[in-house]
Amino acid sequence: MDPFKRNFTLAATIACIAFFCTPLLRADSPVAVPNPVIYDLADSGVMRYNGEYYIIGNWIAGHMLSSEDLLNWGNRTHVFSMDNEWAIGAAGRDREIHACDIRYVDGVFHLYWSVNRADIVRAIGHTTNTDGPMSFYTEPVKDRPFSEKIDPHLFIDHDGTPYFYTTKFPPGLGNVIYGQPMEDPWTLVGEDVRLLTPSRRTWETQDAEVNEAQWVMRYRDWYYMLYNANHTRFPGYAIGVAAQNEGPLAFNNTHKYPEPVVAQIARKGHEITHTGQPSVIRGPNGFEWWVAYFASYDGGPRSIGIDRVLFFDRQLHVDGPTSLATATDNTYSPPPAPATLSDLFNQGTTLGDHWNIVAGDWKVHEGQARQTDGGADLGLVFARSAPARNYLVEANVKIHDDSLGPAGLVAYYEDSENWLAVGLDPLSGGWSYSKRIDGEDSSGTHPLPDSYDFHVYRNLRVEKNHDQFRVWIDERPAPGNPVVHADFEGYGLPGMVTRQSGADFDGFIYTIGWDEYDDRISGWGDAADGENRHGSWVVGRSGIASEGDVRIQRVFKGDLLHEYEFITQVTLDTPLDDREDTRMGILPVYVDAENYLAATIDASNNELVITGMKEGEILAEQRIFLPDPKPSYNLRAIKRIDATRIFVDGILKATIPGTWAPSQVGLTTENTKASFNGITHFNLRRIHGSNTGG
Repeated sequence: MDPFKRNFTLAATIACIAFFCTPLLRADSPVAVPNPVIYDLADSGVMRYNGEYYIIGNWIAGHMLSSEDLLNWGNRTHVFSMDNEWAIGAAGRDREIHACDIRYVDGVFHLYWSVNRADIVRAIGHTTNTDGPMSFYTEPVKDRPFSEKIDPHLFIDHDGTPYFYTTKFPPGLGNVIYGQPMEDPWTLVGEDVRLLTPSRRTWETQDAEVNEAQWVMRYRDWYYMLYNANHTRFPGYAIGVAAQNEGPLAFNNTHKYPEPVVAQIARKGHEITHTGQPSVIRGPNGFEWWVAYFASYDGGPRSIGIDRVLFFDRQLHVDGPTSLATATDNTYSPPPAPATLSDLFNQGTTLGDHWNIVAGDWKVHEGQARQTDGGADLGLVFARSAPARNYLVEANVKIHDDSLGPAGLVAYYEDSENWLAVGLDPLSGGWSYSKRIDGEDSSGTHPLPDSYDFHVYRNLRVEKNHDQFRVWIDERPAPGNPVVHADFEGYGLPGMVTRQSGADFDGFIYTIGWDEYDDRISGWGDAADGENRHGSWVVGRSGIASEGDVRIQRVFKGDLLHEYEFITQVTLDTPLDDREDTRMGILPVYVDAENYLAATIDASNNELVITGMKEGEILAEQRIFLPDPKPSYNLRAIKRIDATRIFVDGILKATIPGTWAPSQVGLTTENTKASFNGITHFNLRRIHGSNTGG
């Protein structure tokens, strides 16, 4: 039987979802993150769990802090003291808990740490708990260290295989980064592999031969290792990147970027130095990436700062280091953006008015939303927010032990004849979907591993990009086929759903937007006002490209939004000739044919050109010289209520004052062909709605 279908249509019809959405909070636009966000803390590991953030590191003696937004961190809670046979005496004191890494895997919180007392012991320990991120951790093995030397890091690849990374000290090579496969987070297997060694006669060896403090992530099918070089005692301690697409253990020195991505700066009479120990995490809206690291601000103790991680297609870039003190009129590095709608369920005992309860017994209990009636055929709630065509929805789901059916997300609801539900299904031992398109029903199930535990928290995320619903489970593509196709033409809303099951939900986020690359790019076409796309546009392995002979080519996409971010890499596909006004770029604002902005690269003259119209009047053209001519540029726009800002390769180049009606975005070329890849667009405004149906 279709796992979600029964009574879903009737309940959704009764809901009569029709929202007139109004902003709950207009996002402010401070010029920079207020770094440092945590004073007097270093060598930390950061974890995102159920929508919140947790940090533990040096000098806080086994304490942990938590945050809902990466900016405001609560009181310190003591979670761990060493109690083993190998770190004894001075080495076993709480203040020797250094260089931590923390991960949640299959219901277990794993904390790895270093004891870095060269006079006594240098080794890595491992401790766990199953009660919560800030519950007390105990060591499963006490008679020996987990691994050798320092700087532990656990990474889990998309196929579920874990890998463990460490820093060791082979004779004559300095500090060297190694990687090793694991059977599970408790068990190393095989031999460790030497990955990165200090690159002599480069920025990495100004004062010592050091590669350490590694962090590995995978994004857009590439692997990235952030690491530190130079000696931690010197101001030149900086963060570098190695990137490749061959596998978790394929890193070597040839993959290193030539310059650090976070290094010391001096600006406006202020200094940020000693930048180190990076951890990369998703931001609160699910689209942004942020790096947390320590630094010394104006000579003070090492403290934690955060800065935005951007991807210029596959090139990792960090907008930092930053602080309010070093911000200038030519910089703009706003704090983490909020989700369009989010709920951590940390207040009250009932769901708030931003939810529409349709079926089931829903309440808030101990910081989570709970559907308590496991015998109910259907438990269903919808988010009250702005319906959209492109968005991300995420929640963490824990199914109660006595449940028989699935629980998960309403990935899309337009009306009783068009909807999609995706969930975890303990009865079938897999994840399942049910969809209705124009009244026609279909469903599918894909198996999960035999040992899969449905009764611990699991992260479930669905990214709707045009007609593609990409499903992620525990931050990895869902096993089987992770893409559900459904050609929904209308605007939809997400929600949470159970069928014959009781379940807990936490960390719900819904953010309008999309993130696409290569042949996953979809949905570009005509504008919402009826303006037809111009020219011929083709999607392939290098993104979306203009291929026609039309002089001006344009294509549009996006929900109508007041405030948003838009970023893409644009690459010239034809050699320059003697033609003038050879341009490629973006429409950062498109309301209609008489109200728009264009930001293009004039490749013939190495200039950023800003043009547009407002209420039918042509805006004065702006031209900004680009000193580094090249075939590929990253263009980024941040549209706020009062102004639209344009960045080229991460540098703010133009601020265009003015208020615009809700807008789409577009791509454009003139007298040339170009390709666009690594395209991300997301809403910056928190929106709740009110139910006007009945």
